[in-house]
Amino acid sequence: MQDLFAVSHRRPIPRLAAGLSRTEALWLLLLGVCATALILWTLGRELDRARARHALDSMDYLAGHLRLALGDQLEAWPAGVGALHGPGLVPAGPWSGELRDLDQVLAAGCFLPEDPWGHAYVVYRDPVEGPVVACGGPDGSLGTAGETGQRLLRVILGPTAAAD
Repeated sequence: MQDLFAVSHRRPIPRLAAGLSRTEALWLLLLGVCATALILWTLGRELDRARARHALDSMDYLAGHLRLALGDQLEAWPAGVGALHGPGLVPAGPWSGELRDLDQVLAAGCFLPEDPWGHAYVVYRDPVEGPVVACGGPDGSLGTAGETGQRLLRVILGPTAAAD
């Protein structure tokens, strides 16, 4: 009697196939591989930019400490010294004279970083720009922009102090 008054009978519809077909699974696998490759490619490019940004920030840090240690016009620059360098491999450069460690000039306990590629930061007097902090970059050469696409160089005195 109950069946007589029922409006509709719900019966389960049998599923023809459960899960993904082979073609659908291959398309999903291909999509996953493409997405992973795109993420890894982007990550590699961003790591180069992050290393360059880290190097520029460290050079700003060193430039500030050098102005504090040597004076606003770097009047306490050691005589006969062509360049000062931090820890790491020292790149070849355009300076003439003796190389000296940065920790001999800076205050005790000052942190001296290596650049992100394992080279030393170098401080020297450029004939055009004045005293600069330079980084060798990925290839360890001061004259090239390398993979970063920008010069890894910071002028210590800046345009206002150098004009005085």
